[in-house]
Amino acid sequence: AGFIAGLLTAFYGPFLYYTGMLVGETLGIFLTCLSFLFLLLFQKKIKYTNLFIAGILIGLSMLARGNMLIVLPFIVIWLIMITKKESIIKLGISIAILLLGVIISVSPILIRNYVNEKDIVPITALGGLNIYIGNSYGADGKYHTVPKVGNSAETMIKDSIRVAEEEVGRKLKPSEVSNFWLHETIKSINEHGVGYLFPLLFKKIVLFWNSYELPDIWDYYFIQRYIPILNLPFINFSILSALACVGIYFSWPRRKELSLLFTIVLGYMVSLIAVFIISRYRAQVVPFLSVPAGYAIATLFVDIKKIGTKKAVYGLAIGLAFLIFCNLPVERVSFETSYNSLGVLMKREGRFDEAISLYNKALEIAPAYPSPYYNLGILYREMGRLDEAASYFRKALEVAPDFYQAKEKLAELG
Repeated sequence: AGFIAGLLTAFYGPFLYYTGMLVGETLGIFLTCLSFLFLLLFQKKIKYTNLFIAGILIGLSMLARGNMLIVLPFIVIWLIMITKKESIIKLGISIAILLLGVIISVSPILIRNYVNEKDIVPITALGGLNIYIGNSYGADGKYHTVPKVGNSAETMIKDSIRVAEEEVGRKLKPSEVSNFWLHETIKSINEHGVGYLFPLLFKKIVLFWNSYELPDIWDYYFIQRYIPILNLPFINFSILSALACVGIYFSWPRRKELSLLFTIVLGYMVSLIAVFIISRYRAQVVPFLSVPAGYAIATLFVDIKKIGTKKAVYGLAIGLAFLIFCNLPVERVSFETSYNSLGVLMKREGRFDEAISLYNKALEIAPAYPSPYYNLGILYREMGRLDEAASYFRKALEVAPDFYQAKEKLAELG
């Protein structure tokens, strides 16, 4: 079952894609899986060294992917449940050792943030903005740009700070910027009522389990056009999830042993539902779904006598039902952002004609998308074609009047 689980994980298409991009999730998944191993060793035999190492690894995983901060309380609850027969003192020691490991890992970042900003920032200052993106009125469960805020990591941070400071009227610390966007979320809920949050919650659950790989800036399906190997019939999320359901059903008598697995999956799901769903963030749960999925395959093809035909049929029925749920139709994202991002890369390499073509393709799909107009303005300015540059900056402002960078660049041109 373990070997099959490894194969399922290795042949999950988006893993190949994200590994090539060298994103934080690649390291984060490794660290989380390693922490999972040490937590299992602690569950098998109470040894505080294993718990301390797990805490160190969880903290390092947080640095790679901030939503692990939301998963941590679930792990603490799991720790309480498996040690509840121990004395209160031993329980307290267990929690303290785990959290000590976490603190040791993240403390260099906390110290750095305090030294540079004179502010205590837990891992990232984008938490409030991410909550706003995922939960303000009009949110649809997916990542989307915020008015006046860019969509690259660098511009998102700068613009979110600028917008917050303009609204408040003073310079803000990073934690205050995050709190500003959190308050904007609460303000949105107060203005429109909590009613819209319930269908939004259901939609996020559907998106989390859906076979569709939701993009942020880069789109897995767009990249398939340029990397032929990604078009091979790899394992997709819906098949993996359906098999995991079958495996959970087959292994339910051993649910206490597998409680950490369920805890991690639930924690990751909640951590994304709290903000928005994108494929890159969701990829972290894949190794943990592969374990019961591998067990399901091994049981059905090697050890079916152990569970009996009746239970096998019930398990397959559950898996089929969940497979249908995972393939409910959802709105797909068009490729304008991907064309625009690829255009930026072509420009950096000096391939201006290709960049122009890609920006125009993005505009053919979404004429009201301001970034390609702005990027065309930047490109033409570098080419010395200042009149055309100014024209594109104006077009960017026509579709997005609050586009701060386009205003700046246009003013520079006079």
